[in-house]
Amino acid sequence: MRRARAATATTSADDVAADAALLARARSGRPVRVQWMREDEDVWEPYGPPLVTGVRASLDGTGRITQWDYGVWSNTHNTRHGKAGDLLVGQHLAQPFAPSTPKPAAQPEGAGDRNAIPLYTVPNARVTHHFLRRCRCGCLPCAGSAPT
Repeated sequence: MRRARAATATTSADDVAADAALLARARSGRPVRVQWMREDEDVWEPYGPPLVTGVRASLDGTGRITQWDYGVWSNTHNTRHGKAGDLLVGQHLAQPFAPSTPKPAAQPEGAGDRNAIPLYTVPNARVTHHFLRRCRCGCLPCAGSAPT
């Protein structure tokens, strides 16, 4: 097999595609089928990233917000498998590849904190993203959102 493409979703499909590509190479390029059992997928698939939020706010006598302090502890929430070290098989070879180093993204796009900024003007608003570097995680929508 001269070329192999892996899916771009952040599920175990990425890992299965990489497994299949390596197995096909070992079989002189003959097609193979790889199918993880549910138990395997539940153990090895990338999970949604962990996320902890904390908020403190102050109100004036009329109930308007006068101060907003919001903290998010999480990783990027936009990790995509792109390099060999981001896939399970790449990390478990005899000569393993190093996983990519996650990096926080700047606001306004943000990453794990992208939805932490209030949608309306709040005086004395502060949002702090406490970036957690290492996690084999997939993506989650609405990362860092305030609970509703």
